[in-house]
Amino acid sequence: VPAPPNPLIGRNAEVAAVERLLLAPATRLLTLVGPPGVGKTRLAQQAATTLLPAFDEAVFYVPLAPLSQPAQVPSAIARTLELTERAGSPLVEQLKNHLYQRRALLLLDNCEHLAIAELVADLLAACPQLKVLVTSQAPLRLRAERLMQVAPLALPPTSEMLPAIAASPAVQLFCDRVQALHPEFELEASNAATVAQICARLDGLPLALELAAARCAEGSPAALLAQLGQRLPLLTDGPRDLPARQQTLRQALAWSYSLLPTHEQQLFACLGVFVGGFTELAIAAISQWRLVVGGDVHVNLQSLIANLHSRSLLQSAEPAAGEARFTLLETLREFALERLHEAGELAAVRQRHMAYFVDMAERAEPELRGPQFAQWLARLDADLNNLRAAMRWSLEVDGGVSAARIGAALLTYWRARGLYTEGRQWLEPLLTELDGPEALPPLVQARAAYTAAFLASQQSDRGCYELAERSLALYRRLGDQIAVARLLNFLGILNRFPGRLALSDALHSESLAILQREGAGEWLGYTHNCIGLQRMTEGRYAECEQHFLQALALERQHHNHERAVAYLPRLAKTVWFLGDEGRARAIAAEGLAEARRFNHQEASAESLHVLGLCAFARGDAGETERYYSESLASYRDMWLVYAILKVLRDWGFLHLHHHRYSEAAVLFREQLHLSALPGNIETITHATLGLAAVVLAEGQAEAAVRLLGAAAAQRTAYQLRPYPMCDSVCEQTLATTRQHLAPSSWQRAWDAGQRLTAEELLAEVRS
Repeated sequence: VPAPPNPLIGRNAEVAAVERLLLAPATRLLTLVGPPGVGKTRLAQQAATTLLPAFDEAVFYVPLAPLSQPAQVPSAIARTLELTERAGSPLVEQLKNHLYQRRALLLLDNCEHLAIAELVADLLAACPQLKVLVTSQAPLRLRAERLMQVAPLALPPTSEMLPAIAASPAVQLFCDRVQALHPEFELEASNAATVAQICARLDGLPLALELAAARCAEGSPAALLAQLGQRLPLLTDGPRDLPARQQTLRQALAWSYSLLPTHEQQLFACLGVFVGGFTELAIAAISQWRLVVGGDVHVNLQSLIANLHSRSLLQSAEPAAGEARFTLLETLREFALERLHEAGELAAVRQRHMAYFVDMAERAEPELRGPQFAQWLARLDADLNNLRAAMRWSLEVDGGVSAARIGAALLTYWRARGLYTEGRQWLEPLLTELDGPEALPPLVQARAAYTAAFLASQQSDRGCYELAERSLALYRRLGDQIAVARLLNFLGILNRFPGRLALSDALHSESLAILQREGAGEWLGYTHNCIGLQRMTEGRYAECEQHFLQALALERQHHNHERAVAYLPRLAKTVWFLGDEGRARAIAAEGLAEARRFNHQEASAESLHVLGLCAFARGDAGETERYYSESLASYRDMWLVYAILKVLRDWGFLHLHHHRYSEAAVLFREQLHLSALPGNIETITHATLGLAAVVLAEGQAEAAVRLLGAAAAQRTAYQLRPYPMCDSVCEQTLATTRQHLAPSSWQRAWDAGQRLTAEELLAEVRS
């Protein structure tokens, strides 16, 4: 829960009521309802903070105001819970599993614009100890819901006696905020009646009081009251189809806005297009600030921002990547958008907003492959809601071209943040709807298809092959030979998994020939890396080592240190396969040090995995588990599925080595549940061999032989390489089953396993 910026005034009774209701066994869902600006969020945050001990610190604050679609709510909750989206299971189900046994309080803030009732009901039904606190302008209308109306702060009595006025919560809030800006201000007999009238004119709404207090810091309460009389003669003159309190708030905002100089009004209106925060650079881009005052005096943008900030119309937000950020309260943002629309400038400013974030995404793309990786991730994290807003606007105004450009450029970001599903949801409709491909320029479509293909491949979706082929065809038509070579490498990787090794080899060789012909040395290293991975799959480790060494030399020659760092753990693993544990360990340790220097999370995780393999070879079980644990946690954070599968496999075989069969079974079954593609046969086969050893230990010899037969058939059909840990376990299991079964029974079980298809095997071992 965010730390409070200042004291909560005048809400002691309401905080106590919220606490009492939420601690009552009968309360599962409590909704705080009331008009905009009444302080629902602040009240909910205070109560949630106070309740931390009662919920064992499991209180989670989820701001929903930046979101525009109900489908984004599960992801927002998952990010707050630090739960990374996993392939193969709906995110809502993962939330239920995560919260099922937890005594937790979930605070969903500002949800009136989102239809979340079904999701909340679903979570409450599945999680018996979960409680939900909601702030909204309207009830969710669920059976479990209890409502609490949040009223404006109590106003002072009509009496002009100072003690009675000073006791009013509205007056206390107003005076506290004035004193924060104007420390010498005091409530006294000479101004108490005036302050009481100000609070009454503003109906005790906290936001209106704070806005008024910001203006009062520049003058006396009497002058402020005179302005209120001019700007808000009647607080109930708003549209009749709006709630009375919204009319009051709208008038208060209009008054505050009208007091700004023209150039500050213009800038404030422009800020309404941002969603979730913005930087000074972004403000300059979307406002195109060229204002001249008095003919030749330029207004300083920083000064305008500072003025808006000092008047509480602009708030400071958490910095990101070393950059200061600002935000608008959501109500203020809506008000700013209205002013922009009235001025006839909304479309133009949105266009500039979209162009700015297209440029940001495309500038980020190469930076995410370099040493500024972490800084750019943080920058994109902070502006994710703005990027989403730009993509939504693109769907309305340019046929999704800008959305496709942003979505394609964010490939590394989608991957690093585990947002595979979201990336695909933006891009795939643009590529699959009837008029989608025609609406996108060929280059944009080619880039979008490549990104969508990669994201689909990471989620084991067979659609990745068609998307990759489409991208390749487009790049061939465009004559972009370098991009063609990159796509050939990608297709070479994809075709390794179903066992089409000859085709994979041919694709990598074609890519290498193109790059050599084009003199594209900056991509030759990557191609040698791909060929090295291909040779590793085939078990041709001596050739594999040479390709990785070439890849490293080429990347270092072109000063691409980030990519070179990624190749070190692969070289280390190759050397481990060649049986040189000492050299493998030295290379992996170098890779880990370099990866941490560049903050390269994937290379760090891979180096840790190889160090675990080396520790296993030395017989150091404790160190092996430590390395595997750290590697797996990092891979889970990034949600790199294939890498997770490999660590689960190796950790499972470590458990088998120490006869910890139940622990091994858990890891092998998780591995199988993540192996969504039957084409990912290497993972399925290794897990099957591990489970054969488990079921044999449980006394099921015939079941073990059936699994061994199925795994052997798949290894032959797909030309899978030997894998030391698997092979030794397989040999031991085979020998033991022959001792326990008659030859005829053994052969019958073996033959039954040999007849299973990959799909049948996957279905059987998952059950």
